[in-house]
Amino acid sequence: MNSIWYNESAENWNEAFPLGNGRLGAMIYGKAGHEIIELNEESVWSKIYADRNNKNAKASLKKIRELVNLNRISEAQEVVLENFTSVPEEQAYYKCAGKIHIDFYDEESFGLNGTSSGIERKNQFKNLNFYKRELNLKSAIAETSFSVESVVPSTNDLSKNTIGSSITYYREAFISSQEDVLVLHIWASTPKSIYLRASIEDENSIRKFSLGEDTIASESISSIPYSTMINASTYNGRIYTTGSSLVIEQADEVTLFIDVESAFGKKSYAKKGGNVKKNLKALAAKASERALKKLCFASCGQYDKIRTAHINDFSADFNSVSFSLGNSQDEERKISAKDLMTKKESKSFNELKWKFSRYMLISSIKKSGKLPPLKNGLWLNKNNELKKVRYDLESQSLFLNCADSCGLKNYASSFFTLEKKLNLNGKKSASEIYGKNGSVSHNSSDLWGDTSPCGTDMSFSYKPFGLIYNAASILSHYEYSLDKKFLKKNYHLIKNAADFFCNYLVSQNENKNKVLVPSFSSGYTTSDGTTVYLGEETPEDTMLLTELFKCAVTANEYLGVPENNDDVVKYKDMLKKLKPVQQDKLNSKKDDFENTGNVLMENNFEFLLNITSGIICSKIANGRVEIHLLENLPEGFESGKFDGASLKGNLFADISWENKKFKTCRLYAKPGMKFFEEVKIFYEGKSYNSRLTNGSLDVLNVLPTTI
Repeated sequence: MNSIWYNESAENWNEAFPLGNGRLGAMIYGKAGHEIIELNEESVWSKIYADRNNKNAKASLKKIRELVNLNRISEAQEVVLENFTSVPEEQAYYKCAGKIHIDFYDEESFGLNGTSSGIERKNQFKNLNFYKRELNLKSAIAETSFSVESVVPSTNDLSKNTIGSSITYYREAFISSQEDVLVLHIWASTPKSIYLRASIEDENSIRKFSLGEDTIASESISSIPYSTMINASTYNGRIYTTGSSLVIEQADEVTLFIDVESAFGKKSYAKKGGNVKKNLKALAAKASERALKKLCFASCGQYDKIRTAHINDFSADFNSVSFSLGNSQDEERKISAKDLMTKKESKSFNELKWKFSRYMLISSIKKSGKLPPLKNGLWLNKNNELKKVRYDLESQSLFLNCADSCGLKNYASSFFTLEKKLNLNGKKSASEIYGKNGSVSHNSSDLWGDTSPCGTDMSFSYKPFGLIYNAASILSHYEYSLDKKFLKKNYHLIKNAADFFCNYLVSQNENKNKVLVPSFSSGYTTSDGTTVYLGEETPEDTMLLTELFKCAVTANEYLGVPENNDDVVKYKDMLKKLKPVQQDKLNSKKDDFENTGNVLMENNFEFLLNITSGIICSKIANGRVEIHLLENLPEGFESGKFDGASLKGNLFADISWENKKFKTCRLYAKPGMKFFEEVKIFYEGKSYNSRLTNGSLDVLNVLPTTI
């Protein structure tokens, strides 16, 4: 099951089809008479970078610690709010990039002016004989097809491939990584049948204009300046612009090329955090120039060649792994996605959700993009924009782990581009907020790599753990790839995060212990009903700090640094001084993605990581790869097959199982690649040591015959 289909157009954003190439995103609704395409672009955020570090923070830190030690928590909280809250209070947030509206009509409506919102058309394809839209997950192409009765006799139309006076219309859309634009191709079973009027809707637009007879554009300066542009090419027919609309009439075929470009696309603008001397209108105009250049190059190419190149590129990523749940019923495969989502325990739905989630991840991290994906990938609608979506740095670490384990580790560059920005800004935050060296980031960030606290949420805003998650993701990515050049290049990001906490943690018991004060991880309710998150270090804090220093020590080991190196000695000493963590003291937290419900667009990356790690997961310990098989299979995934799973140690696995029991598993390394030979297999509470021979191991030969 590698496609999703509906027999009706999307009723809402959750039912629209997502397309993406890492930079540009679109949601395709598939409406017959009035198509809607919602656009997103990775760098369309609300504002430029500003130094938000509160200059009063450093001087107030001592007072906060004294108040916490005296258990005067409410007073300490007030000092935090007054002195640690950033100025301005919030970071930039991700924004929508407008919509494309395409009104389709026929010869009966020929000559009408204005859009369908202004004039009710005589025929908006409301009475359809047939309708289907489908998203092919392997090719990343969204298709829409439907049939209507022609108002003109078929003999006059020189019809072909039609039955009686029925005309079938076809559309397919994809976002090309090679051309870096959205492509929408439209044709019909009868010549001269394509009539459309395309327009750009953007409430933030300050200027709409046309370029020649085949291109329209809209520019916005309400956020980071950007431009949305549409260019059209036709086979036969007439094409022209009127006002801010693009009109095509009596065409056999139409191809629309659509792009969104922002000022962030200019290196000097991105490097300076948007703080440049040019006025906003000039920046938007420059974005239009870049969009026009891309669209001109794309429209000069042959559609079939652009389509083929796109399919070959995307399918190579999608087919790098194979996943199925075994006994998915063939009749369920014939059910539309809307009906399938009512089958709560359907194996077909679970398989489709896993593949769709991985499709979303591929579409969000393709190399066309320069920024990592957000919690829901590239895609955002107006309702979610109101929530002010930003980067949650803990989630970012999980998403990278998800990409590494699902055969997409070659697409990690966008994650580390952001981490480099976080490191640079984090040095300033460490110095100005805390008066320490090293680098620090709080738990959220934006496209500029902002490291100051965001908002005034005591349970989240002021936590200084952002770079701990980044350090862990750097080490984890190395353990998947064994790319020592990568680790050497990025080690300073781990070191700077560790150095900050070496200086920031408070000494206790004559420097025998190091603790975090204040901590924002514990919460309690006061007599007046107020929840307070401020106090001493919690086991969760200690666990994170332990992970950071272990990460620093391990990175040095991988790089061959001597044990007597000053950094290694310092980080090992910090590990000895941290409180030991007791597992029963950790708060049990139920992850959101365990109850995703039957909605395809919800919690995709969390779902993908949860399922994948439940089937097979790995870590490196004591010089070998520890591999855990079928430890936490969720309900609905009792039987299945997963080929091409990525493991740490630069290993791969093909695994199958039935009724939650191991069936087959082959571990292997790719020819010519460095890998770990020693492995330890964990299955049903027991462990078994083994090693790969000639880069391969049949796990069935390792387990006892009774299994």
